[in-house]
Amino acid sequence: MTEEERNIRKSLMRLAWQMQKRNGWNRHASMRCAWRNAKLRQAMQKGIVRFWYRKTDGMPREAYGTLRADLLPPMVEGKDKRKKKDDTCTAYYDTEKQRWRSFKKANLLRIEGSMEGERP
Repeated sequence: MTEEERNIRKSLMRLAWQMQKRNGWNRHASMRCAWRNAKLRQAMQKGIVRFWYRKTDGMPREAYGTLRADLLPPMVEGKDKRKKKDDTCTAYYDTEKQRWRSFKKANLLRIEGSMEGERP
């Protein structure tokens, strides 16, 4: 097992443990959600992905998002609005709204796949 694989497994186990503690989920449900989040992040780094998550008011939201560098807007000089990193949320660039958005990792419902034909 390579160092990279070890780091991926370590981060998955850490996320699953957080979901167990915070949400009271069993190990199976928390591992499924952690894997789903890892696959979403991997797919968004390759292209635009269609996925669904539950908003804070409980309604499902369909989103098209990406993290691919050449699809992101350029950084504006002097306008660095980075927030403190939050382990419970995933930030993504919404290609429909042309804005940065985020959602709680525990609220990820489903991933359809990459718009470029690649599956996560």
